[in-house]
Amino acid sequence: METKDERMRNTLQMIKRNANKLIDMIKSASMYAILESAEKLERKSLDLNEIFIAVADNFKLQLEEKNMKLEYISKGECCIMASPMIDAIFSNLLRNAIKYSSAGRKIEVNIIVEREHCKIYVKDWGYGIKDEDKAKLFTRFQKVEKKGVKGAGLGLAIVKHVVDLHGGKIWIEDNPEGGSVFCVVI
Repeated sequence: METKDERMRNTLQMIKRNANKLIDMIKSASMYAILESAEKLERKSLDLNEIFIAVADNFKLQLEEKNMKLEYISKGECCIMASPMIDAIFSNLLRNAIKYSSAGRKIEVNIIVEREHCKIYVKDWGYGIKDEDKAKLFTRFQKVEKKGVKGAGLGLAIVKHVVDLHGGKIWIEDNPEGGSVFCVVI
């Protein structure tokens, strides 16, 4: 039987989780509105590896909670002229890979320098995405319903806007071992 203190602690934890979800939704909606009205972004020379490492550091707790391993393969620099908002690509793709993968799985991230651009891929061993759902996921408020997974449906729309404003491309491939591979060329 749950004591009064345990009930109170559980209730406070639930309130905190819900408040954090609301804060994330407000931040996402705000960022989407900014990106939707932007015609171009101010750019400076940035190393995508440094940006990814900083972003990944913010997800250590979520990775630990799901007993997941993040494997980062990239070697060397990948400096490009980009907006600091480019971190939204890594944040949203990594958040989704964690959210839509089962506990105990791994996520693989790589940044490859290819002539004048960089290719980023985030590979998960999660549920996978049906071919007919892939394109619509980049539209705001569109998501594939997965049992027990909540979200506003703005993350991939934000990623698409950031990629577009950098003159890049984004697409989804199937992971042959199960799951998805999100590919970005900037």
